Amino acid sequence: MSEMKINNKLETIVSSAKGKNIMITPRKMKLAADFIRNKTVHQSVMSLKFYRKKACGFLLKVLNSAIANAKQKGEIINDLVVGIINVGPGLTLRRVMFRGRGKADTIEKRASNIEIKLVRRTEKVEVKNG
Repeated sequence: MSEMKINNKLETIVSSAKGKNIMITPRKMKLAADFIRNKTVHQSVMSLKFYRKKACGFLLKVLNSAIANAKQKGEIINDLVVGIINVGPGLTLRRVMFRGRGKADTIEKRASNIEIKLVRRTEKVEVKNG
């Protein structure tokens, strides 16, 4: 297990999971990724189930994989937080769309890569309603 400084605290990375070349643009994927960053595992799973974006289904699969990796290592799931979530560009498929007067335009179908790292929460975070 490696330790990293996240949010000015030294926290231990427990497990990670990657999803590669998922056919949705990174810009759309980052909207859903920002929604679950620094939340507990339970909060982020529930948020992704009810957030109405296509990217949430892909993020939920990768998050469930990271949770399964943590369970395999014998970690307590209630103490884990989505510490690091990276979304970057993957492969780009280029297609041709023919236009008038013998011209053609290219259509780029972008894919994205996701990496989720779960960290162990060191202290209890109090949630204030309001």
